[in-house]
Amino acid sequence: MQRNIILLAATLATALGGTPALAAKDAATLAHIKKTQTIKIGFREAAPPFSFTGADGKQAGYSVELCQRVAEAIRGELKLPLLKVEWKPVTSSNRFEALKKRDIDLECATSTKTLSRMKDVSFSLTTFIDGASLLTKAGSNYSTNGDLNGRSIGVLPGTTTEKAVKQVINQNQLNTKVVEVKNHEDGFSLLRTGQIDAYAADRTVLIASALSDRNGTAFALADVVFSYEPMALVSRYGDTEFQLAVDMALARMYRSGEVTEVYRRWLGGLGEPTPLLKAMYALQSLPE
Repeated sequence: MQRNIILLAATLATALGGTPALAAKDAATLAHIKKTQTIKIGFREAAPPFSFTGADGKQAGYSVELCQRVAEAIRGELKLPLLKVEWKPVTSSNRFEALKKRDIDLECATSTKTLSRMKDVSFSLTTFIDGASLLTKAGSNYSTNGDLNGRSIGVLPGTTTEKAVKQVINQNQLNTKVVEVKNHEDGFSLLRTGQIDAYAADRTVLIASALSDRNGTAFALADVVFSYEPMALVSRYGDTEFQLAVDMALARMYRSGEVTEVYRRWLGGLGEPTPLLKAMYALQSLPE
């Protein structure tokens, strides 16, 4: 009996003794940023108006600017005279793997916060609320899921939109062809040239794509909505210290109203923030 107690105590001591080392490893992001005076941020090259490469070759967009402000807040918290931001392009397929491999510290694009993804990565406070829909040629009359039957739909692989579209097709037993696209620009190009009947993505992305085209009135946003898409910034799983630093920076922007300035700069052409988005900003204006 005494031997068993000793063995149990030794096991507990080993387990508890290993916890700080594990925590230190998981919480290494801020320490590494301070040491290197560099933060590595992943962005999407063609996901306007959230994350894209501008005509000047620089990173731009709603999510990108939020991350720029987060980086500046972290620089201040770490008391660094200078913090270099190293931008690294990622895709919908490799963005989370880039975090795990430590190729990036933070992903700033259009990632949807889901419970299943929380098993592998950590999400910040919600940064935007959207929903997946379809962009079609004007007059196509997509109003119900049944209207998708016999059509071809472009979608970006590895996204929650892809999952939602395929679920609708399977549940309704539709004869719908799903075409994987390289990025949003590719999807819009395939629609414009008639190679697909519709392109599925977040409504904001679809509206921005149509507005950017010289013949924007030739397109229409379908009435169908596939999903609820709460977007967030993404970091490595388990690094609560870094995640808290990101959330504190976002909460300050929500409390001060700075986030509305960012919204108007990149999404103002779509109108004022919706009541739902305003409520989201207010509810996440967490006190220090």
